[in-house]
Amino acid sequence: MNQSDEFFTVPQLNRSDIRGCEPVRGREGSILVVDDDPTSISFLQTVLEGAGYKVLIATDGKTALEKLSIQEIHLILLDVLMSGIDGFETCRRISSDPATSHIPVIFLSALGDTFDKVRGFQVGCEDYLLKPIEPEELLVRIKTHLTLHRLRSDLEFQNKRLQHEIHERALTDDALQRVNRHLTMMNSITRHDIMNKVTILKSFIHLATMCSPNPEIINILHKMRDTTDVISSHIIFTEQYQVMGSCDPTWMDITAILASQQLPDTINADIRLYNLMIYADPLFEKVCYNLIDNTIRYGKKATTITVSYRQDSDGLIIVWEDDGTGIPESDKDVIFERGFGKNTGLGLFLVAEILAITGMTIQETGIEGQGARFEIRVPPGHYRVYQESESTGKV
Repeated sequence: MNQSDEFFTVPQLNRSDIRGCEPVRGREGSILVVDDDPTSISFLQTVLEGAGYKVLIATDGKTALEKLSIQEIHLILLDVLMSGIDGFETCRRISSDPATSHIPVIFLSALGDTFDKVRGFQVGCEDYLLKPIEPEELLVRIKTHLTLHRLRSDLEFQNKRLQHEIHERALTDDALQRVNRHLTMMNSITRHDIMNKVTILKSFIHLATMCSPNPEIINILHKMRDTTDVISSHIIFTEQYQVMGSCDPTWMDITAILASQQLPDTINADIRLYNLMIYADPLFEKVCYNLIDNTIRYGKKATTITVSYRQDSDGLIIVWEDDGTGIPESDKDVIFERGFGKNTGLGLFLVAEILAITGMTIQETGIEGQGARFEIRVPPGHYRVYQESESTGKV
């Protein structure tokens, strides 16, 4: 439909008049103008080309749909009242076609009734401008919708790429789990076979010790027995180390864990954790067991184990201390290394390894002669304190 010239103001436009309304990206600069009025087309072409956009023209809905099927269009300016397929039907077809539904459509119309505007949005337009068109407003709206279109396209691309990465990660995790199951089974069988041989070897050593009257041979047999004990402890360690990190971390109640531990009658536990929960590997129970075992084995005169906590700007610190003999200053930096210690040399090493799974660290800060003091640092987000209390829990 030919529109009256009164609907358009056709000023002489310069680059300075439209500065700041340039296309967002060169690849987004193709705009399809769909209008059957030569004056409207001339005005829009002047404004758009002056702003640096590439302009394509269609004088009816049918031609517009044909152009969309063969050319890349980034935005459509669509007149409502046209002969043949009107703007509403043209927009409906564009928005219902998966190949073109992503292209933003801006209606340009002299129809200002609310009913017409609502109908326009119902058929899929992004915006609705009333004639006469102001060039500056038109360019700002075009730039806004092209920017939104680019952001939506980028988001969709990133989502598809993320979905692809998630799918690949799932396939990789599944493959790793299968390999891990095979390795675990092989390790279990190997450990079982070795332990059987070690047990047989220990029996032979025991029989040889009973049958030999020679003190020197008996001494050698005792050394062989001690060596087989060390081999057994290392095999047991591989089993413990293998399961570390194989289960998802979970929220754990330290007080409940400590309540389940068996202490000698000579040692009391003073627990001051006040409903503290920590996010830890399920093997955290082994941490508690090994720290208790450390006090029993090396604390000598220890009579009390105290467990408390404090918070600072870097998170939370669990303080585990006893009133035993303490740890020499020269040993503080090496007690968490594998092989250090008088027994298997694995207890505190395992403690540090288990804690590290969920980002926790441990250090010894006690004073020799006054007892051992272990400080476990728990990172932010890995602990919860449900209730503060002044009462002291006794285990």
